Amino acid sequence: MGQVLIYPMLDYRSGSAESPLTNITTGKIGWPPQANQFCWEALRGNYGLDDEHIGYFSAAMQQDLNNLPPTFISVGALDLFMEESVDFAMRLSRAGAPVELHVYPGAPHMFDQYPGTITSQAKLDIERALERLLG
Repeated sequence: MGQVLIYPMLDYRSGSAESPLTNITTGKIGWPPQANQFCWEALRGNYGLDDEHIGYFSAAMQQDLNNLPPTFISVGALDLFMEESVDFAMRLSRAGAPVELHVYPGAPHMFDQYPGTITSQAKLDIERALERLLG
């Protein structure tokens, strides 16, 4: 049992002025901040962001990450989600969850939809993670 998170959308603040994590090299190719904010708004609907259950809406906002299962995270180094993925992996690790994190160099969001060496490596990494977690 475990989690396999592939370029996960974890923090509703990413790509906005509220984002605590910014990187000038991410979010330029594949998934821009504007698309991210649109999707979070669509997902949120009438949900109030100030209640105690915000962590169920936006995983990055979950305060207690204790007792979560082993987690595999893969993300491209140019992906808008890179910073939040690395931050989430660190928080999981600090909470005691076994974490495997892969940040693929030079890769934008959804890089695995295109053929190439990095895509082949990412698919192999995901297959191996699934075998371990389900095994």
